[in-house]
Amino acid sequence: MATVKEVAEMLRGSRSRNNRGVAPAKIRTYGGIIYDSQAECKQAFELDQQKSAGLIYAWERQIAMPIRLNGVHVCTVNVDFRVKDKPESEWRYIEVKGFETETYKLKKKLLLAMYGPNFPYEVVRV
Repeated sequence: MATVKEVAEMLRGSRSRNNRGVAPAKIRTYGGIIYDSQAECKQAFELDQQKSAGLIYAWERQIAMPIRLNGVHVCTVNVDFRVKDKPESEWRYIEVKGFETETYKLKKKLLLAMYGPNFPYEVVRV
């Protein structure tokens, strides 16, 4: 569970950024894990809150989804989170995005083509 200080840091945010446009690690850290973005960090916090409230059963982060074509490994898409609403339910996948790069758009198409049109994948836009 998050400390009050961790939650305050996430909610306050920061205007200071390094030259790559990534928020400092200090405000991307939650539960001892440094997330790729501040938005991902906040999503992890929200998932913990939902789990504590009994709204979801479980969640995991950074799920590697291999993309294969004709038996050849093409790439691996790392989905930010997967969530199970109930013990008997299937996993659903969540990607947190502030900006969709061309690489991401291509990997998203590959992911949906590989795992089918009913693949439970959602994008949380920030």
